[in-house]
Amino acid sequence: MRLFLPISDLVSGPKSFAESFLISNEKYKYFEIVEDEPDVVLGIAFFPRKDNLLRPGVRLVHRLDGVSGGGPGSKAVMDRCLFLMKRADCVVYQSEFCKQLWDDYYIPDKWAIINNGTNIEQFNPRSRKKRTDKIRLLSVNYSVFERKKLEVVKFLSEIIPDGFVYRVVGNMMEWENKVSFDFSTANNVEYYPLQSKERLKELFDDSDFLVCPAIEEPCSNLVIEALCSGLPVIYNANSGGTKELVGEAGAEFDFRRCYDFFD
Repeated sequence: MRLFLPISDLVSGPKSFAESFLISNEKYKYFEIVEDEPDVVLGIAFFPRKDNLLRPGVRLVHRLDGVSGGGPGSKAVMDRCLFLMKRADCVVYQSEFCKQLWDDYYIPDKWAIINNGTNIEQFNPRSRKKRTDKIRLLSVNYSVFERKKLEVVKFLSEIIPDGFVYRVVGNMMEWENKVSFDFSTANNVEYYPLQSKERLKELFDDSDFLVCPAIEEPCSNLVIEALCSGLPVIYNANSGGTKELVGEAGAEFDFRRCYDFFD
Protein backbone atom coordinates (compact mmCIF):
# COMPACT_ATOMS: atom_id res chain seq x y z
CA MET A 1 0.00 0.00 0.00
CA ARG A 2 1.31 3.42 -1.01
CA LEU A 3 1.54 6.11 1.69
CA PHE A 4 2.25 9.83 1.55
CA LEU A 5 3.79 11.40 4.66
CA PRO A 6 4.38 15.20 4.60
CA ILE A 7 7.59 15.15 6.63
CA SER A 8 9.28 18.08 4.86
CA ASP A 9 6.65 20.44 6.29
CA LEU A 10 7.07 19.33 9.89
CA VAL A 11 8.96 20.67 12.89
CA SER A 12 9.23 19.85 16.59
CA GLY A 13 6.85 17.16 17.92
CA PRO A 14 5.21 16.35 14.56
CA LYS A 15 8.63 15.90 12.98
CA SER A 16 9.73 13.59 15.81
CA PHE A 17 6.62 11.50 15.29
CA ALA A 18 7.18 11.27 11.53
CA GLU A 19 10.82 10.29 11.96
CA SER A 20 9.88 7.54 14.45
CA PHE A 21 7.17 6.34 12.06
CA LEU A 22 9.65 6.11 9.17
CA ILE A 23 12.15 4.17 11.31
CA SER A 24 9.43 1.66 12.20
CA ASN A 25 8.20 1.47 8.61
CA GLU A 26 11.73 0.83 7.35
CA LYS A 27 11.98 -2.14 9.71
CA TYR A 28 8.53 -3.67 9.22
CA LYS A 29 7.68 -2.52 5.67
CA TYR A 30 4.09 -1.53 6.38
CA PHE A 31 3.89 0.92 3.46
CA GLU A 32 5.66 2.05 0.35
CA ILE A 33 6.43 5.74 1.01
CA VAL A 34 5.61 7.83 -2.08
CA GLU A 35 5.32 11.47 -3.14
CA ASP A 36 2.50 11.03 -5.67
CA GLU A 37 -0.57 8.85 -6.23
CA PRO A 38 -0.85 7.41 -2.72
CA ASP A 39 -3.51 5.03 -1.46
CA VAL A 40 -3.32 6.60 2.00
CA VAL A 41 -2.31 10.07 3.18
CA LEU A 42 -1.06 10.27 6.76
CA GLY A 43 -1.84 13.86 7.71
CA ILE A 44 0.11 15.24 10.64
CA ALA A 45 -0.56 18.47 12.52
CA PHE A 46 -2.00 20.95 10.01
CA PHE A 47 -0.88 19.13 6.82
CA PRO A 48 -0.31 22.47 5.04
CA ARG A 49 0.24 21.34 1.46
CA LYS A 50 -0.69 18.92 -1.33
CA ASP A 51 -4.45 18.91 -0.80
CA ASN A 52 -4.54 17.74 -4.43
CA LEU A 53 -3.53 14.30 -3.13
CA LEU A 54 -6.87 13.99 -1.34
CA ARG A 55 -8.69 12.85 -4.46
CA PRO A 56 -11.68 10.47 -4.31
CA GLY A 57 -10.62 7.00 -3.22
CA VAL A 58 -7.57 8.16 -1.26
CA ARG A 59 -7.90 7.55 2.45
CA LEU A 60 -6.84 10.22 4.90
CA VAL A 61 -5.69 9.25 8.38
CA HIS A 62 -5.21 12.50 10.23
CA ARG A 63 -3.07 12.66 13.37
CA LEU A 64 -3.79 15.72 15.46
CA ASP A 65 -0.71 17.13 17.13
CA GLY A 66 -1.42 18.84 20.42
CA VAL A 67 -4.67 20.11 21.79
CA SER A 68 -7.59 22.14 20.51
CA GLY A 69 -6.67 25.63 19.49
CA GLY A 70 -3.45 24.50 17.81
CA GLY A 71 -1.25 26.10 20.43
CA PRO A 72 -1.62 29.82 19.77
CA GLY A 73 -5.37 29.47 19.24
CA SER A 74 -5.28 30.90 15.72
CA LYS A 75 -8.64 30.77 13.95
CA ALA A 76 -6.89 29.78 10.72
CA VAL A 77 -5.21 26.87 12.49
CA MET A 78 -8.49 25.75 14.06
CA ASP A 79 -10.32 25.96 10.73
CA ARG A 80 -7.59 23.90 9.07
CA CYS A 81 -7.68 21.24 11.79
CA LEU A 82 -11.46 20.97 11.67
CA PHE A 83 -11.42 20.70 7.86
CA LEU A 84 -8.96 17.79 8.05
CA MET A 85 -10.88 16.09 10.87
CA LYS A 86 -14.11 16.20 8.86
CA ARG A 87 -12.37 14.97 5.69
CA ALA A 88 -10.46 12.17 7.45
CA ASP A 89 -11.44 8.51 7.32
CA CYS A 90 -9.94 8.18 10.80
CA VAL A 91 -8.66 10.74 13.32
CA VAL A 92 -5.76 9.84 15.60
CA TYR A 93 -5.32 11.60 18.93
CA GLN A 94 -2.08 11.59 20.93
CA SER A 95 -3.82 11.00 24.27
CA GLU A 96 -7.20 10.80 25.96
CA PHE A 97 -6.48 14.30 27.25
CA CYS A 98 -6.22 15.60 23.68
CA LYS A 99 -9.40 13.85 22.59
CA GLN A 100 -11.44 15.28 25.44
CA LEU A 101 -10.43 18.82 24.51
CA TRP A 102 -11.10 18.32 20.79
CA ASP A 103 -14.51 16.79 21.54
CA ASP A 104 -15.76 20.29 22.34
CA TYR A 105 -15.29 21.14 18.65
CA TYR A 106 -15.92 17.97 16.65
CA ILE A 107 -16.36 14.25 17.30
CA PRO A 108 -15.40 12.07 14.29
CA ASP A 109 -17.10 8.76 13.51
CA LYS A 110 -13.83 6.85 13.49
CA TRP A 111 -10.96 7.68 15.79
CA ALA A 112 -8.12 6.12 17.76
CA ILE A 113 -5.77 7.15 20.55
CA ILE A 114 -2.16 6.32 19.76
CA ASN A 115 0.57 7.73 21.96
CA ASN A 116 3.76 8.98 20.37
CA GLY A 117 6.41 6.37 19.70
CA THR A 118 10.16 6.35 20.08
CA ASN A 119 13.15 4.33 18.97
CA ILE A 120 13.42 1.55 21.56
CA GLU A 121 16.73 0.45 20.11
CA GLN A 122 18.06 3.76 21.44
CA PHE A 123 15.81 4.41 24.45
CA ASN A 124 15.77 1.31 26.65
CA PRO A 125 16.87 0.48 30.22
CA ARG A 126 19.77 -1.81 29.34
CA SER A 127 22.48 0.78 30.09
CA ARG A 128 21.06 2.31 33.30
CA LYS A 129 23.60 2.97 36.03
CA LYS A 130 23.13 2.09 39.70
CA ARG A 131 24.25 4.60 42.30
CA THR A 132 23.92 4.75 46.05
CA ASP A 133 25.21 8.25 46.84
CA LYS A 134 23.23 11.38 45.92
CA ILE A 135 19.75 11.33 44.40
CA ARG A 136 20.00 12.69 40.87
CA LEU A 137 17.03 14.63 39.49
CA LEU A 138 16.72 15.71 35.85
CA SER A 139 14.57 18.38 34.18
CA VAL A 140 14.62 19.03 30.43
CA ASN A 141 12.83 21.80 28.55
CA TYR A 142 13.19 22.81 24.92
CA SER A 143 10.92 25.86 25.12
CA VAL A 144 9.88 28.65 27.47
CA PHE A 145 6.12 28.33 27.02
CA GLU A 146 4.16 29.27 30.12
CA ARG A 147 2.80 25.75 30.54
CA LYS A 148 6.35 24.39 30.93
CA LYS A 149 6.45 25.99 34.40
CA LEU A 150 10.08 27.07 34.37
CA GLU A 151 9.46 28.99 37.58
CA VAL A 152 9.18 25.60 39.30
CA VAL A 153 12.60 24.55 37.98
CA LYS A 154 13.98 27.86 39.23
CA PHE A 155 12.45 27.41 42.69
CA LEU A 156 13.68 23.82 43.08
CA SER A 157 17.16 24.99 42.05
CA GLU A 158 17.08 27.57 44.84
CA ILE A 159 16.03 25.19 47.63
CA ILE A 160 17.67 21.89 46.67
CA PRO A 161 19.34 20.42 49.78
CA ASP A 162 22.53 18.44 50.14
CA GLY A 163 22.07 14.81 49.21
CA PHE A 164 20.51 15.75 45.87
CA VAL A 165 21.87 16.80 42.48
CA TYR A 166 19.51 18.65 40.13
CA ARG A 167 20.43 18.44 36.45
CA VAL A 168 18.82 21.11 34.32
CA VAL A 169 18.88 20.89 30.51
CA GLY A 170 17.68 23.74 28.33
CA ASN A 171 18.44 26.96 26.50
CA MET A 172 19.85 28.95 29.40
CA MET A 173 19.78 32.30 27.62
CA GLU A 174 16.03 31.97 27.02
CA TRP A 175 15.45 30.51 30.49
CA GLU A 176 17.36 33.22 32.34
CA ASN A 177 15.47 35.92 30.45
CA LYS A 178 12.21 34.20 31.36
CA VAL A 179 12.75 33.56 35.08
CA SER A 180 15.65 35.93 35.94
CA PHE A 181 17.89 33.28 37.46
CA ASP A 182 21.44 32.12 36.78
CA PHE A 183 21.22 28.32 36.99
CA SER A 184 24.98 27.94 36.54
CA THR A 185 25.70 29.49 39.95
CA ALA A 186 23.22 27.44 42.02
CA ASN A 187 24.49 24.91 44.57
CA ASN A 188 23.87 21.22 43.81
CA VAL A 189 22.66 22.15 40.31
CA GLU A 190 24.30 21.00 37.08
CA TYR A 191 23.36 22.99 33.99
CA TYR A 192 23.56 21.51 30.49
CA PRO A 193 22.72 23.25 27.22
CA LEU A 194 20.34 21.50 24.82
CA GLN A 195 21.63 17.99 24.16
CA SER A 196 21.64 15.48 21.33
CA LYS A 197 19.46 12.39 21.68
CA GLU A 198 22.57 10.34 22.41
CA ARG A 199 23.70 12.63 25.22
CA LEU A 200 20.16 12.89 26.60
CA LYS A 201 20.04 9.09 26.85
CA GLU A 202 23.26 9.18 28.89
CA LEU A 203 21.64 11.66 31.28
CA PHE A 204 18.57 9.40 31.57
CA ASP A 205 20.82 6.47 32.43
CA ASP A 206 22.67 8.42 35.12
CA SER A 207 19.60 10.01 36.80
CA ASP A 208 17.11 8.70 39.34
CA PHE A 209 14.00 10.72 38.44
CA LEU A 210 12.76 12.95 35.63
CA VAL A 211 11.09 15.99 37.19
CA CYS A 212 8.40 17.25 34.81
CA PRO A 213 6.44 20.24 36.20
CA ALA A 214 4.76 21.11 32.87
CA ILE A 215 0.96 21.25 32.73
CA GLU A 216 -1.49 20.37 29.95
CA GLU A 217 1.04 18.36 27.97
CA PRO A 218 -0.55 16.57 24.97
CA CYS A 219 1.89 13.62 24.77
CA SER A 220 5.45 14.40 25.79
CA ASN A 221 8.16 12.77 23.68
CA LEU A 222 10.60 13.49 26.50
CA VAL A 223 8.48 11.55 29.01
CA ILE A 224 8.14 8.60 26.61
CA GLU A 225 11.90 8.49 26.01
CA ALA A 226 12.57 8.64 29.76
CA LEU A 227 10.07 5.89 30.55
CA CYS A 228 11.46 3.63 27.83
CA SER A 229 14.91 4.21 29.36
CA GLY A 230 13.67 3.00 32.74
CA LEU A 231 13.63 6.48 34.33
CA PRO A 232 10.66 7.16 36.67
CA VAL A 233 8.82 10.45 36.15
CA ILE A 234 7.56 12.90 38.78
CA TYR A 235 4.86 14.93 37.04
CA ASN A 236 2.65 17.87 37.93
CA ALA A 237 -1.00 17.81 38.84
CA ASN A 238 -2.98 18.94 35.78
CA SER A 239 -0.20 17.46 33.65
CA GLY A 240 -2.54 16.60 30.77
CA GLY A 241 -1.50 13.49 28.88
CA THR A 242 1.58 12.87 31.02
CA LYS A 243 -0.41 11.11 33.74
CA GLU A 244 -1.75 8.66 31.14
CA LEU A 245 1.75 7.88 29.90
CA VAL A 246 3.38 7.43 33.30
CA GLY A 247 0.78 5.23 34.98
CA GLU A 248 2.56 3.41 37.81
CA ALA A 249 6.05 4.27 36.51
CA GLY A 250 6.27 7.48 38.53
CA ALA A 251 4.33 9.75 40.84
CA GLU A 252 2.16 12.86 40.76
CA PHE A 253 3.17 15.94 42.76
CA ASP A 254 1.36 19.26 43.03
CA PHE A 255 4.18 21.68 42.28
CA ARG A 256 2.20 24.52 43.80
CA ARG A 257 3.65 23.05 47.01
CA CYS A 258 7.30 23.22 45.95
CA TYR A 259 8.44 23.77 49.53
CA ASP A 260 7.39 20.20 50.30
CA PHE A 261 9.11 18.58 47.34
CA PHE A 262 12.27 17.44 49.12
CA ASP A 263 10.51 16.28 52.30
